[in-house]
Amino acid sequence: MSSIGATTQVLLAEGRPFPEILQESSTNTDLVCLGVAKPGEDTDAFADYYGRLQTMASGLPTTLFVLAAEGTSFEDVLQQDSPTARR
Repeated sequence: MSSIGATTQVLLAEGRPFPEILQESSTNTDLVCLGVAKPGEDTDAFADYYGRLQTMASGLPTTLFVLAAEGTSFEDVLQQDSPTARR
């Protein structure tokens, strides 16, 4: 098996909004992967959502938008408080 030399990090929000964390933590990366929600029936709402994603990704290195797993609760993933251990 070969290695790609990728590293992972757990970042705490500590009151900062996600776009700020994204910009600060991604500046020196080679590739940014962002999960996106599945488009719903409301195409106007999705267009607005996608526009916000484009704004957040502006100025980042190469960015790959990937469809997030169905049923992913972004509120749980992008929680505002300190993470707790899950058992």
